[in-house]
Amino acid sequence: MEANSIKIGENDLQVKEWNGQRVVTFKDIDKVHQRPDGTARKRFNDNKQHLLENIDYFNLKKSEVLMSEKRTLGFEVPNRGVTVLTESGYLLIVKSFTDDLAWDVQRKLVNTYFKFKETMENLQPVGNGMVLSTGKFEEAVESIVSCAETFKSIINYSTINYKQQQILLKTARMRVADLLGGAKSPEYKEKSRTYFKNLWQNFCYKFGCGSYKDLNPQYMVGGIAELWILQWEYKEHK
Repeated sequence: MEANSIKIGENDLQVKEWNGQRVVTFKDIDKVHQRPDGTARKRFNDNKQHLLENIDYFNLKKSEVLMSEKRTLGFEVPNRGVTVLTESGYLLIVKSFTDDLAWDVQRKLVNTYFKFKETMENLQPVGNGMVLSTGKFEEAVESIVSCAETFKSIINYSTINYKQQQILLKTARMRVADLLGGAKSPEYKEKSRTYFKNLWQNFCYKFGCGSYKDLNPQYMVGGIAELWILQWEYKEHK
């Protein structure tokens, strides 16, 4: 018998299914990602135009759920209805979550929550154990590759969060002030604007972004971007 909940980090996530696939609510996302209530809903509302109904998410009416032969949501739907997200919808909503916990939670949700039912259906008994049926092995490999490509896409299109932006700004101020003899020096007052412009132009060229705010989070790992700023030198453009 399938468990009613799955452990994701320190939280128990209640299993919910609709239309033959596992789904999550906004509340589920906020809980496992340890975000303030309403965070996932806001992300959804801000990006709803990019999501496809009945593919990335379902807007369910209470009457629709009550009339369903399979009561698989596992909770009582409020009179106003409820929105639930599929795996693709979930990944699109949380792609801006770039902290260490977010990566860990995304991996666990995809591998142990969304893919669990599919994996169990493809198992067949062999002796005292279970193995993937021969016809499903290639599909399983393709699923793993697809999952990896999805994560790669998320990484490629992710940008740093506000806290990381502030770290870069602070580091840049320190570097420019150091090069110009301090933030209160006459030279700083005269040249700091030109220096900042030069710094960010070179920064964006180095890391392939239109603005420091669009920096890919991978360059924050190990302080790569910060170290570059701390070693930056002003150079006149010819």
